[in-house]
Amino acid sequence: MYKNILLTGCTQGLGKFLCEEFYNSGYKIIGIDIKSEKDIDNDFFNMLEGYFQIDLREIYKINETINNILKVYHIDILINNAGIKSFKIFSEFSNKEIDDIFFVNTIAPIKIIHAILPYFIKNKHGKIINISSNAAFQGYKTGSIYGSSKLALLNFTESIGKELYGSGVTINTICPSTIITKEFLIKYPNERTNRNLILPKSVFKKIVKIISSNQNGKIIPIIPFKTKIKYLFVNVFKNLKYIINE
Repeated sequence: MYKNILLTGCTQGLGKFLCEEFYNSGYKIIGIDIKSEKDIDNDFFNMLEGYFQIDLREIYKINETINNILKVYHIDILINNAGIKSFKIFSEFSNKEIDDIFFVNTIAPIKIIHAILPYFIKNKHGKIINISSNAAFQGYKTGSIYGSSKLALLNFTESIGKELYGSGVTINTICPSTIITKEFLIKYPNERTNRNLILPKSVFKKIVKIISSNQNGKIIPIIPFKTKIKYLFVNVFKNLKYIINE
């Protein structure tokens, strides 16, 4: 039974919700986040089996942090949840903002996987779940940096999934649309009834389903049905365009 979860971005938003749900379901959570322990609510902190503070923009610290975690804790599941969201016109981004977004959204999860994968393979079991975004499916105005940083995880997942075939280790990536978290409702109080939004519970249920399955190398959208139909037509026309332009 897979019970020990290493979860990045665990102290707010979706990450905090997942911690609470997994804790209530009997899982043990080892959390990674940028916050210091003194800035975390005591009741929430007590849910965690372990906690490691790291700024994932400092990617040179990732290997050491993962090695330190594995010296103390057995890990069954890795959930790469930490991320930076920023939506604006490309020319408005500074070089540092671009670096930060790609470090946290793309390079950090890949380096965490690179650090923990030998451990999983040695044990012949392990579940890797990346949390991407539906923003990865289609380019749009103000989505150039965030969307492309999340898109990279899709190709990575499909590629590594093929390498892991038969190893006992799986990797999958979920792509939720905008999630109704407490932070989102504080920022956008009038969006509560937006039908394009999804509940964090839907993400939790999908992750639990992946954990209990043998799925591997899959890209799994968590989006409203109408959005799925929209993306279906977009992909059909996109592929036709590629064929016609050959």
